[in-house]
Amino acid sequence: MKWRSISVLVFFFILFLTGGKAQTVKPIGAGHEAASELSGVLRYDLIPAQSISSGPLNVRMEIETVRSEKSPLRAALFSAVLPGSGQFYAESYVGAAAFGAAEVGLWIVFAIFDGKGTRQTDEYETYANSNWSVVRYAEWIERHGIVLNPDAVILQGTVISQNPNLSPWNRVDWAKLNSNEEAIGKKTGTGFSHRLPRWPDQQYYEVIGKYEQYTSGWADSNVGTHDYLTNVSPQFRFYRDMRGRANDLFMVASTAAGILVANHVFSALHAAWSAHKFNKNLNVDVQLRPIDRQFGWAEYVPTATLTVNF
Repeated sequence: MKWRSISVLVFFFILFLTGGKAQTVKPIGAGHEAASELSGVLRYDLIPAQSISSGPLNVRMEIETVRSEKSPLRAALFSAVLPGSGQFYAESYVGAAAFGAAEVGLWIVFAIFDGKGTRQTDEYETYANSNWSVVRYAEWIERHGIVLNPDAVILQGTVISQNPNLSPWNRVDWAKLNSNEEAIGKKTGTGFSHRLPRWPDQQYYEVIGKYEQYTSGWADSNVGTHDYLTNVSPQFRFYRDMRGRANDLFMVASTAAGILVANHVFSALHAAWSAHKFNKNLNVDVQLRPIDRQFGWAEYVPTATLTVNF
């Protein structure tokens, strides 16, 4: 009965390999063939040996369907929303773990660096509010503007209030200030290339620590018309570095956000491919081959050819 044990192992090995849909398998006799996709539970009855003259051998195989096809479109949509879920649906568990872990990790990186960037932004804005004054900058322009550009018409009265209890940005006429900047900037070489945006615009906090024309507004600045572009104050440099650190933190967060989008796209494509792979056909050609034994008897040995269609 050794051959019967071997045949059982062969058929269960075929059953283990197959992952597609099951079909009905027609009964076959000796010398006939059948092809089928196999999955689920395989049950068969074999007559181990019989006389060559006793007629055809009857074989009965029954297959039960235990898994159904996976929709590549559904898998792709699942992973497009939540990376890894489409792979889990397609029973690609390694892919599900990889894309899911990447999603979680990227969100953690984004949250950490975006939070650090926000806190750094709050710090440098607070520092600027305490150490840079638009009133001081406007008054410096009124005093020195005509020297910087003798052809310019420098408007006076830019500072509209001397009340120290008011915030500096509430004490100036912004239209006059920008007009004076424009008049000085008409002469090349003055460095007045920008117009100060209104507080609290993000560009306001950017330009005061980026362009030397705003050096005179810092509390520790003491510059004249000859060195205002070169003698930048320590506060200017410190503030510039603070903003640089915030930008670096936001850059990491932005990169993580971009990779997050890519993770959704690639996860959707991989999930569709995984579902397609799950549905690959496994064609099995099963035959009973007679082997002549002594005394006119033949032993029918079950054989199978397994073909995978990619």
